Amino acid sequence: MEIYLVRHGQTDWNKAGKVQGHADIPLNDTGREQAARVAEILTEKTIDEIYCSSMKRAVETASIIADRLGKPAYMTDGLIEMGYGDCEGLTGKEIEERFPQELAAWYQNPLEFRFPGEGGETEWEVLQRAYGSWKQILQRAKGNVVIVSHGATLRILLHYLLRDTPEDIPQDLDNVSVVSLRYNRLTEDIALIR
Repeated sequence: MEIYLVRHGQTDWNKAGKVQGHADIPLNDTGREQAARVAEILTEKTIDEIYCSSMKRAVETASIIADRLGKPAYMTDGLIEMGYGDCEGLTGKEIEERFPQELAAWYQNPLEFRFPGEGGETEWEVLQRAYGSWKQILQRAKGNVVIVSHGATLRILLHYLLRDTPEDIPQDLDNVSVVSLRYNRLTEDIALIR
């Protein structure tokens, strides 16, 4: 089984360098064009189903892909972006200025650090819900799938899935990045497709 992990297309907040988190920001025109381009690339693959985060930017990206491929798309809340609490809507520089101690604590212990403010999450919480969705998708999927989610959520999930081969983990997940995985249902082995 092949699984294509796709980060959503660009939003105005991506363009401005703002942290989105749980803020439900839609794609901009560039993001829609990016989604159409990645959909075209995916026509060269055999895709049976598409799954996505329930956030606007992921739903819109998945819908563009699903329309182009003529395949169904299903939403799941478990794939939403990590909640950054009071840091949402701020740029990296603004976060460094307003929350230097919190940022240092996150770097020291990312799994357990909770971002301050409403909706702030730990990476451990994100992993639990994202991996829960991952398992449900694998149980349900009838063939190869596309999973559309978010930068931090995909990074956290990939760090867990590829923990035995950390050198395989992509360093940057730009908008509409595609990470291709091969999953063996019998052995449950996961490998990066190069």
